[in-house]
Amino acid sequence: MPLSSSTTNLNATSATLGSPQSVYVDSSNNIYVPDFDNACIFKIPAGTQTVTAIIGYSGSPGSSLTTLDGPSSISLDSTYIYVADTNNLRIIRFSISAAQGDAGVVVADGSDGLMSAPYGVYYDSTSNYLYIADGGLHVILRWKPLATSGSVVAGVSGTSGAGSNFLSSPLGVYYDSTNKLMFVNDAGNSRIMVYCQNNSTGTVIAGTGKAGSTSTQLSFPYGFALDSSKNLYVADNGNQRIQLFARI
Repeated sequence: MPLSSSTTNLNATSATLGSPQSVYVDSSNNIYVPDFDNACIFKIPAGTQTVTAIIGYSGSPGSSLTTLDGPSSISLDSTYIYVADTNNLRIIRFSISAAQGDAGVVVADGSDGLMSAPYGVYYDSTSNYLYIADGGLHVILRWKPLATSGSVVAGVSGTSGAGSNFLSSPLGVYYDSTNKLMFVNDAGNSRIMVYCQNNSTGTVIAGTGKAGSTSTQLSFPYGFALDSSKNLYVADNGNQRIQLFARI
C-alpha cells in the first residue's frame, strides 16, 4: 500500500514513498523520513515495520501550522523536531512527541524574501542556532529560533558561483559544535565544503567542483553524513552511488 493513500499506519516492507528527500535516525534508532511529494514526516519506530505520518497529512500539502508543503529535511534535539518546509519558505518546529494534527511553531519565516528554497536545516543546541541551506539564494543562513531574520554565513545571497566564497544550490548543512566547523553540501558545484568559524571562505573536502564520475568526483550530491571517526559518506546522486571519503 503506498504512503500516499489515506491510511496513516503502513507496513514498512511494502510501503512506497512519494519523494523521500533525506532520512534521520535518532539515538533510540527511530527512523524519520521527510517526504517532499507527500507533504509529511513519516516515522518508523525502532524495532517495528510500521510507518506513521506524525507531521502533516500524506498527500495533502498546506500552509497552516498543522500542514507542510515540500518538507526536505529535519533536525532533532531532545525536545523538538525542526522541519525545512521548503515550499512554505519556513523552518517549523514540532514537539518530539508530535502526533498527526498537532500544530507547530514557525521558528524561521522566510516568506518576505528572506528565503527562497530552504532545503537543509541543522539545529545546534549548544549555540541555539539554526543553520539553513537555501538552494535558491545559494547561501547558508544562521538563524536564532523565533528571530525575525538570520545572517548569511556562507555564500553570496542571490549569486551562484564556484569560487571558495560562493555556493551553488546548497542542499544540506551540518555544524560540528565541538570543533566549530560547518559542513555544506554544495550540490550545484558537485562538492562538499567545510568552513571554520567566522570564515566565509570554504575548503573543498570532497569532489573537485566539477561534476564527474571518477573516484574523486561527485555529480550533484543529494546528501552527506559523518561518522564518529570523521569518515564522510556522500549520496552521489548523478552517479547513482554512495561515496566514502576516509577520515576527512
